[in-house]
Amino acid sequence: MNETIIVGMEIIAKVGRNEVEAIVVEVSEAGIKAVSKKSGKEFHVKTVLQILTPLVEANPVSEPEEIAENPIPAEERSTATPEKKKSLLTAAAEILQTTGEALSASDLIVKVQEAGLWEPQAGKTPANTLYAAILREMNSKENPRFARGEKKGTFQYAL
Repeated sequence: MNETIIVGMEIIAKVGRNEVEAIVVEVSEAGIKAVSKKSGKEFHVKTVLQILTPLVEANPVSEPEEIAENPIPAEERSTATPEKKKSLLTAAAEILQTTGEALSASDLIVKVQEAGLWEPQAGKTPANTLYAAILREMNSKENPRFARGEKKGTFQYAL
């Protein structure tokens, strides 16, 4: 099959266990070099499974199309990284620090949402999740951010 392959042809090549659509860039006695249409990487072809471009359509003079790794021009790309979302636990610690009063987990959920520090996901019981996370931090860390409040079920900022 290598006799009918010329530069510029589109082929499906066997690379490892994958089948890759590619454009032939070099045909020599050593073998065929092709560029993947999807990733733009150049590789050596051992097995050609199928020829996508008939011999008459292949253009041996033209170079294969360059495949841009990032189609957005450098000027338009934003170099700023998006702000990472705060966890509910971090947002609750901020609320307790700013208010200075002891609050229950359900009150913390309401205040965190009002402040726009956290948005609920698909969970049905965020107050229970927050309560458990606060207790876990209090029991496992040397310097936890939370302490028990005077009333049962309330927490205050400890640091």
